Order: sequence, then C-alpha cells, then structure tokens
Amino acid sequence: MPTDITTESGWNSYLDSLCKSLSDRSQDSETEIAECNLVLTADPETGEAYGSPGIFCLLARFSGKTDAEIERSKADYATNLRMIALAGCAIGSVFRSEIWLAHASPDEEKNTPWVQVKDRPNRKEALMLMVQHKDFGPQLRCAII
Repeated sequence: MPTDITTESGWNSYLDSLCKSLSDRSQDSETEIAECNLVLTADPETGEAYGSPGIFCLLARFSGKTDAEIERSKADYATNLRMIALAGCAIGSVFRSEIWLAHASPDEEKNTPWVQVKDRPNRKEALMLMVQHKDFGPQLRCAII
C-alpha cells in the first residue's frame, strides 16, 4: 500500500523506509553517487499537475580533473535540482550525502592536535539525509553504514 506523503505520519514513514533502503544499498554499492529525491506535484516539463505527488530521483557522480571542476559539477547538480523543484512545484526533498563521524572525548579535544575526521582511525561512515517538506519543515537523519 503506497504511503500518503502529504500527511506527517506518511512523510515520516516514507523517510524511515528510504533511510533503511539507502543504508541497505550502501552496503552493496558505491556511495560516491549523490542522490536527491524531489516530491513533485506537477510535471517539470509540461507544468501539468499530478493527481497526487510523485517522487523524482536525480542521481549524479561528480567528476573532474581538478577540485574546481568537481565543485563546478556539484554546483551544476544543485542548479538542476532547483530548476526541477521549481518547475515541478516541489513540496519536499530528500538529499543523501555520505559523511564520516568520529567521537573524541573532551580530553582528546584539548590534548590532541586538530585532525580531519577522514584521517581519524576510529571514524565511522554514515549516510546523512537532509530533508525538507513545505508543511513539516527540515530534518536531518543519519544511518551508520
């Protein structure tokens, strides 16, 4: 039975399901791919309203020979997402990003030189979902992978 993502309980159920699915998939595939799910209420090409909101998924792999080229491809991805969201009258979005987490005690923070998380041996990989819905506001969700 499909979830009604226009209700708060339905939206949260969709997010729980998506978080589990993304976490499960990340075990089997690369997480270097950016993914954004937009909840659209109209066709982004024609502007014709949908009977009920639909999910539009846009995947991207950022490539380039230099950091500047990679940053440009990220900026282009964000621009495309905004244009699709506007054209499709989006009511929500879920952006997946891979992150690293590392815990440091207060003593470690004081007595240890600053080290980037990516260089810490105790780091954990996680997926972060940055969520926005026009009626239910922003959320952050994390899943350790």
